[in-house]
Order: sequence, then structure tokens, then C-alpha cells
Amino acid sequence: MSLQLERRLPFVPGYQCGSREVGGGSHLVNESCTPVLHSDSCQRGWRLLYILTAFHCCSEVLKPFLLKYLQQASRSAGVQYQGIAKACEQNLKKTFQFGGRIVPPNSMELKAMMAGRSSKRQLFLFPGGIERHVKIKTCSVALEVIEELCYEMGLHKLEAMEEYAIFLVTNRGIMDPSCQQFILQV
Repeated sequence: MSLQLERRLPFVPGYQCGSREVGGGSHLVNESCTPVLHSDSCQRGWRLLYILTAFHCCSEVLKPFLLKYLQQASRSAGVQYQGIAKACEQNLKKTFQFGGRIVPPNSMELKAMMAGRSSKRQLFLFPGGIERHVKIKTCSVALEVIEELCYEMGLHKLEAMEEYAIFLVTNRGIMDPSCQQFILQV
């Protein structure tokens, strides 16, 4: 009979723990973690983490450790997945602030995220027929879009921004998302 003891580190893409044989066929996990050399699987792991941080809150116990790991990965010079680590950190912060996206991604959005595309240019119409495109990310909320459009119009005061709202025109009619609602969730 052979026993294998493993300790898995959750949400740490790009790293794996080593193990050594203890005797009698059982393995003990080494406490040191080493980078995985398979860049394709690392990339997929980071993309999966990007999706998970946009849609699910982690536990309060894991939160400080995960945030610290993501902050270190995104701020360390020369780290290979620095950009997506920063995006995961931003997603996680918005998920804790706004509760995460409720509606799961549709197949098109999921395919785009797994291909590494985390944003899309969305058309916004102003009164008078003026068109503007804004980059919408997985965790963009209505308030951020309103702020970006107001800055573009030269409105920098909070009081002026509060006078604006976004209305989504779809084949189901016109919807008015709350300021804290995720744009891609509507």
C-alpha cells in the first residue's frame, strides 16, 4: 500500500510544491515552492484566476494572503505574468467592494477571456448623436464608465458627475443599471 500526502496551495498559478519520497512509497510535500516551467499551463492558470476573481469572493481567511500574493506578483519587476496579476488584484478588490458579478459570462465572453482578451470597446451614445467608445473590462461598473465619460467632457467635480446616468438599450428594452452594477452583467 502506498500513501501520498500532498498540500495544495489554492489560487497560486505558476507555482508547484515539490515532494520527496519518505520511505515505504509515501511522499512528503516539501515546503518550498518552485516556479512551473510550463508557460502554457501557467497562462491558463492565470486566466482562470482572472475569471474566478471577477465572479467569486474568496474567504476572509484567504483574502489577505491572496491579495499579498497578487500585489507581490504585480509589483515585482521582471515577473512574467505581472500584468494579469494586477488585473486579478483589481478584480478581487472590486469583487469584495461590489459583490462580484452575479450573471456568469456568456460563451463569447468566456472564450475571449481564455484567449487573453479581458476588455472590449463599447459604444456609448450621447444626446445629439455623438458616439464615444469606452474600454469595458470584465469588472467595469457603471460608475467608472460615467466618471470616464465625464472626464472626457471636462467635468471633474463629483457633483457634476452625479447628474449623469447610463441607460442600456437592448433588444429587451431600455435598462437603467445602478452605479455599482457591473456593465457586462446587465
